[in-house]
Amino acid sequence: KVHFWGIVKQRNGADIKGEEVIIQLTNPFWEGTSKDNITVYGETKSAISDFYTLSGEISFSDLKPGLYQLSVKRGDEIIVSENVNVETYVKPAYKLILTSDKNAVFAGDIITYIAKAEFFDGTPVANLKIKYNGYLHRQINGEVQLNQDGEGSFTIRTDYQEDSYSYWPRYLGINISPAVSEEGEIDSNLSVLVFGPRIDLRSEQSVSDKTSKFNLKLRQIVLEKVQKGEPWWDSDNYLGDPVSGWSITADVTEIIHKQTEIGKKYDIVSKVTYQIYQYS
Repeated sequence: KVHFWGIVKQRNGADIKGEEVIIQLTNPFWEGTSKDNITVYGETKSAISDFYTLSGEISFSDLKPGLYQLSVKRGDEIIVSENVNVETYVKPAYKLILTSDKNAVFAGDIITYIAKAEFFDGTPVANLKIKYNGYLHRQINGEVQLNQDGEGSFTIRTDYQEDSYSYWPRYLGINISPAVSEEGEIDSNLSVLVFGPRIDLRSEQSVSDKTSKFNLKLRQIVLEKVQKGEPWWDSDNYLGDPVSGWSITADVTEIIHKQTEIGKKYDIVSKVTYQIYQYS
């Protein structure tokens, strides 16, 4: 099956909400190609929703690997088309599963990972050697020998580094795969959220004619609130109680841009000469 979704933008004319369009899976073709040279491998209809979206799926069978074209038609007119690449799927011989003992840590903490290899019937893959790799300030890699039950573990110590490019929190992503290449892609990956400071500082600014006011909020970071798969930008997933009695130092820097004339240009349409400036 090919699953599709899209957004329809109406330019003019009657409202197109509820209108049906045709989605076709065909061989690739150029505009103006004769219908005799176009083979339709799958076709469906989709109604434009009240939110000007459309979605659905096209079923197909016995397609050879290669390049195909997915087209959206309104009547005989093709509105938009995209290429679809069909490839042969090679089922891997077994699967890898990676879990960790924590969903989130503070920089400096140790994370323990459990790697497991099993066939699709649940039988363990015994004595398999796997490799792992990831990145957090530095490249992380190593190898693990699984036991008779197809299980093994390894630990990674996170570290804290601060520079002009540092930002927190950030993800430590770890990928595992067989140490020896196998037929088909076999791997598993997992991300753990890493926090630098143990408290969170946020500011809100309001500006008037003469003053600029900042409201500061300092709150605890609670690792236990972090759930697997929750996005880091949703602060409700990790912020706890307010922090009181904490001294905060603020630096105020004024930035002044120097304007330097570096030349002139003439606008032949407006018949006006204007200056060109460089700012530093």
